[in-house]
Amino acid sequence: MTDTPALGHEDFASRVGDTFTVAGDSGGAEPDTSVELVLVGCSPLVASGGWLSFSLTFRGSAATPLGQGTFTFTAAGFDPAALFVVPISSTPAGIDYDAHFTLMEG
Repeated sequence: MTDTPALGHEDFASRVGDTFTVAGDSGGAEPDTSVELVLVGCSPLVASGGWLSFSLTFRGSAATPLGQGTFTFTAAGFDPAALFVVPISSTPAGIDYDAHFTLMEG
């Protein structure tokens, strides 16, 4: 198995507004689904006690909801990456999903 470099804040901060194709088992009626989610938020990077943390908010259509789980995210100029997302809210604009990162400093 090869090591995959850890994703960091800088990999997402400039991508707010970008659309990601998300593939994997949705946990719903249709396994191995592929949907589009838009990165609508990237929180500021917070350093505390030797750790760095930030969170991402993605938004997708209410017509193609995803369950909590790990999915493969791809976008133009972005290598495929597995992200664990949790649905956090449903609004008229769609369903919001959160991905949280905690990394060691250094």
